[in-house]
Amino acid sequence: MVEIILSALLLTLIQSWLIPMLLNLGNLSFLLSNRDEDFEFSTITKRAKRASANLYETFPVFITLMLLGLILEVDLRLLGSIWIALRVLFLMCYLGGIKIVRSGVWVASVVTLIMMSLNVVATL
Repeated sequence: MVEIILSALLLTLIQSWLIPMLLNLGNLSFLLSNRDEDFEFSTITKRAKRASANLYETFPVFITLMLLGLILEVDLRLLGSIWIALRVLFLMCYLGGIKIVRSGVWVASVVTLIMMSLNVVATL
């Protein structure tokens, strides 16, 4: 399950740092500045930032459940992998502006967290 945790951390790094940086390579002078001035980001960069903010809301729950799974020896590999896949799909939908599918994917990711929670609680 450690590989699932590391994959989720990699997703967070890619989503919160790498993608916004790559989307802003044309604004390198701003990225290298002290950022004293406001800057108007592109629509897709704003979407990437909002998708990252959304990830930050559920990521602590995911990591906590995965760590509890490790400690309590509950196999959460499948559900953890599903959650990561759903979060990648959520990001793609968010960047692409696909609203209805994005919302459904978000609900599915929350349901996955609930299923993970139930598996952990069942061992107590």
